[in-house]
Amino acid sequence: MKEPPRITDIDSLEPYVAGRVRRILDRLTRQGWDPVVFEARRTPERQEWLYGIGRTHSRHRRPVTFTRSSRHLVGKAVDIVSRSKGWSDPKFFDALKEAAEAEGMAVPFAWDRAHAEWRG
Repeated sequence: MKEPPRITDIDSLEPYVAGRVRRILDRLTRQGWDPVVFEARRTPERQEWLYGIGRTHSRHRRPVTFTRSSRHLVGKAVDIVSRSKGWSDPKFFDALKEAAEAEGMAVPFAWDRAHAEWRG
């Protein structure tokens, strides 16, 4: 199965989440970071493909998700990374967590620090 495309458009999120994400990005930018939305809303096909990593395909990799019912599917989650450092700067993810929490969002997974979600 070919990888389904990522959706990076903030407007694909629920409006009340999109506004929070814009403020998170603005806060990080004002702090000198270079945040970029890696993924916003997901299609069911993409979620199933991601769930299959390490299971049904790409068996040489570790799983990247442990659920088939991500909040990405309903537009209540976003993955944000540093444009220049990608997934590799712990200080960026500390700043992301602080900015997300200031907007009422959670960064609930130690193993996926790019993931911020609305739990309301």
